[in-house]
Amino acid sequence: NPSLNNFAGSETGTTLTLTPGTYIVDESGPTGYSPSFSSTCFGTVSSGQQISCTVVNDDQAGAPGPSAQPVLTVFKHVVNDNGGSKSASDFTFHVTATNPSLSNFSGSETGTGLTLDAGSYGVSETPATGYTSILSSNCEGTIASDEQRTCTVINNDQQSTLTIFKHVINVNSGALSASNFTITVNASNPSLSNFPGDENGTTITLGAGSFSVNEDAVSGYSAPLSANCSGVIGNGENMSCT
Repeated sequence: NPSLNNFAGSETGTTLTLTPGTYIVDESGPTGYSPSFSSTCFGTVSSGQQISCTVVNDDQAGAPGPSAQPVLTVFKHVVNDNGGSKSASDFTFHVTATNPSLSNFSGSETGTGLTLDAGSYGVSETPATGYTSILSSNCEGTIASDEQRTCTVINNDQQSTLTIFKHVINVNSGALSASNFTITVNASNPSLSNFPGDENGTTITLGAGSFSVNEDAVSGYSAPLSANCSGVIGNGENMSCT
């Protein structure tokens, strides 16, 4: 919900408000000018945070004159803050348009420029397991002759989920319950690292990579662990340990 969705560029800047979350800035303009976006023109903004984005357009040597083909530049940005390891080139774009100079190509952080005929167009990508995908507004629509547009796609690695169940069997006069046991999780950025056991399970989020689940020893009780109480978890993967 930005206060402005579309507006003319200004050398002195244009200020707008938006709700916290992921944002992308792209542009439309005349052909013959290559765009360059600062690193803050995409990402995630939190409540009360102030961010400035700068877009620089440089006139190209030998820039095409009137009646030139439209130009679409596709940028790919990958955010790996949950243990992900993919880069821009691991993602494949598909362009649907009339006579695009490229219809399938690998993503690039610095952008991939292509020409196409004026008219309707659309940009999509092959989904990648464990990554969310957000496309900017200029990734589909109608482009005119002599127009240049940028499309930006952000992929963010998803958090993994681990559910830990605690079961206590009292067949030899034991009297403890699940909550009398303390579970410890070793992992990348676990949402909980120490917590009481729960028969109904405790679900935590964690970054992709190696993890292990253990518990504090309790006299008089043995503690076998199920599969998936240690190992490697991938982005967006869900596992359970008992």
